[in-house]
Amino acid sequence: MRFFVLNTNDLINPESPERAKQLDWLDRALAASKAKWNIVYGHHNIYSAGVYEVNKMMEKDVTPILKKHKVRLLINGHDHNYQRSKPIDGTTYSLPSVELDIKERNINESNGAAKWQKV
Repeated sequence: MRFFVLNTNDLINPESPERAKQLDWLDRALAASKAKWNIVYGHHNIYSAGVYEVNKMMEKDVTPILKKHKVRLLINGHDHNYQRSKPIDGTTYSLPSVELDIKERNINESNGAAKWQKV
């Protein structure tokens, strides 16, 4: 098992000089990994049924890298509640914080993304 930590502050900032470097690093590091499980984590979400919903920039830039390297789990925070998706293109998206009022909701229905369920 190998963990890859992202500075998502750079990934959500189109003006960050570190943004492209970090995406390139993630792609190269995942390609070189021999681990059975590669787990990526960082603060900001890609998918969320909470306040922040879908982060289009990270969806466009990060999800293709996760799919390419068959990453099975991405862990993030940002929304303060527990969420977990069914696999989307092979990757499960998990938001492990806890909050009491979680609403059942579908996100990104236009492309068939997972249904988020009340826990």
